[in-house]
Amino acid sequence: MTYLPRSLFMHSPWSRVIASLLIVLAAPTLAFAQTSERARTGLWIRGGLGWGTADCEMCTESRVSGTAGLLELGGTLSRQFRLGASASIWTRHETNVTQSLAALTAIVRYYPWWRLHLLAGLGVSTRQVKTLSTGATSENGTAAVLGVGYDVPVSRTLTLTPFANVIGVDFSGQGTAFTQLGLALSVY
Repeated sequence: MTYLPRSLFMHSPWSRVIASLLIVLAAPTLAFAQTSERARTGLWIRGGLGWGTADCEMCTESRVSGTAGLLELGGTLSRQFRLGASASIWTRHETNVTQSLAALTAIVRYYPWWRLHLLAGLGVSTRQVKTLSTGATSENGTAAVLGVGYDVPVSRTLTLTPFANVIGVDFSGQGTAFTQLGLALSVY
């Protein structure tokens, strides 16, 4: 059982664009490899895009892929801990159905080793389903997020972070989850 679409890796124009973007963004890391890293202090903001999967009740498949993104901001508590807020989204459009899942969570980021971090948070969620025939329906619920990432310095104030998050959401006792795999840019 696989959730990765074959077209993502096979001669897709998007795969070439994503690969080129990753190379262009990662290349400056070599230039700054000899400079000292900035200590984790002060405020930070992170934004990222990627791919994810989610349960889809009105789609032809029960688990579908879509576009995922996040926006986070916060402050540094210590060398190993950061506290902040995270807005995560997953969306998919198929024929006449558009489904979106979103979560707004308070997060704690823990750095057990140098650049690797673990993420955990709790908050609120929303789900919206739009169809051509019935219009839009939405509901609100709770959310919990777990994630992992690795900060790759680009300069003293920028890092690229490949990340993977799982966001569990609950709507009146009906639970689901969406995943995110992507690349984020952080500014300190």
